[in-house]
Amino acid sequence: MKDIFFYYRKKSNENRKLVEEISEKYPHAKFKIISGSVFKTISQFIKESKTDFCWVIELETLGWEELISYNVETWDKDYLHVFESKTAKAYLVPKTVTYNKKENDFPDKKFIQTDVIKSPPHDVFFICYDENNAAKNLRYVKEKRPDVKIINGVKGIFNAHREAALQSTTEFFWVVDADATVIDAFDFEYRVLEYDFDVVHIWKSYNPINKLEYGHGGVKLIPKHVILTADEDTTVDITTSLTDKIKVIDEISNINNFATNPFNAWRAAFRECVKLSAAVIPRSNKEETEQYLKTWTTVGNDRPFGDYAVSGAIAGQFYGLTNTTSKDILRKINDYEWLITVFESCEKNRDHFLGFFKWRDSFVQCVELINEDVQDGVEEKLNDLRFNTRYDYLAEYGRAGASAGHWYGSTYKGDWEKVKSIYDYDWIKFEYEQHTQMFPPSNFKSQEETKSEVNGNTEAITEEQALATS
Repeated sequence: MKDIFFYYRKKSNENRKLVEEISEKYPHAKFKIISGSVFKTISQFIKESKTDFCWVIELETLGWEELISYNVETWDKDYLHVFESKTAKAYLVPKTVTYNKKENDFPDKKFIQTDVIKSPPHDVFFICYDENNAAKNLRYVKEKRPDVKIINGVKGIFNAHREAALQSTTEFFWVVDADATVIDAFDFEYRVLEYDFDVVHIWKSYNPINKLEYGHGGVKLIPKHVILTADEDTTVDITTSLTDKIKVIDEISNINNFATNPFNAWRAAFRECVKLSAAVIPRSNKEETEQYLKTWTTVGNDRPFGDYAVSGAIAGQFYGLTNTTSKDILRKINDYEWLITVFESCEKNRDHFLGFFKWRDSFVQCVELINEDVQDGVEEKLNDLRFNTRYDYLAEYGRAGASAGHWYGSTYKGDWEKVKSIYDYDWIKFEYEQHTQMFPPSNFKSQEETKSEVNGNTEAITEEQALATS
């Protein structure tokens, strides 16, 4: 009989019972706790083995007893045999196989597909707090995994994930946010590669407000030990701040239906844009991040509660940029109660707060245009900014900023010390407050916008309508 080596990564009551059961039936079996690569472990088992071939199997693997009667053909005797199913692997290792220590690999491998073995499914956790579409989304998860565990009402996003890790009986566990509508094609079956034992896996989601498709709000597969050993004081983004080992799976797992009421729409956008603008996500692509921010802060006003998402995105970008160096301040985005306070404060002064960004952009554009070396077409662009007839949200703030920028750029044309002041946030914020007191943006509204307000041209969207179209 061939030697059999079982490996596992952590002591637990479940693993202890498995060791006892297997030892009783297979007294020659050996067991080892490992912390690194499986291939490195296999190279060590080869040295311990007293048979020409040995089996190397993860302790929790199911169906392995049907596999160990496999006989190797003579012409395959120097190959490492890798038996793999959709969720598990087992290895039949010849004593003569060559291990490349530098590459941490066995060059001579033979892969054999099998349905005999499988891994126990990773625990699935559904984390909810106050999402009003949670019950509906939970039903979709239960159709795929009736054994899903619910983490409900735990204050603090980190605390909710930690509670899931504490309850998990598997080394990896799935996390589904309550506003995630899992799609039919996603099945909670994924085999973690040997060298990804400490990697957080993130699937993409589809954002129905701005049509972005990336990891925000996607289903996650998290190593339990990463959460349990994490320091809450160092985490801003729960999944990407825990480790720099992140793998984004290029598949859609769910529709990110976060915009079910004004606060939820605002909160999700605010938190994400704080993280994007403060660059807290390891190894993020700068150009990609800038494109995500542009989309979050400009697209979706026409969707149900989309204006709240755009408002939250703009506020989040501002908060992230102004607190980039302070993780203590950034971590507040994981406090639900604090987010409610910020939301209410922003909404009280919503137009003035969001209007600043329109005013600033137009102000800066006008000053830059006036100071360009080549002036062809500049006048037309300036007039477009100052007198634009586009009827969009807070357009009057853009016209007011353009008016102020036209005066400033013309007055200080060529004076680069004065011109570069426009890039100083504190300076331009002061100018905004002064200018809007003396020249209220309402003075810059078009006749159509004023007439629309007088006639009460507004359209209320109910929560039921939002849910029906999300």
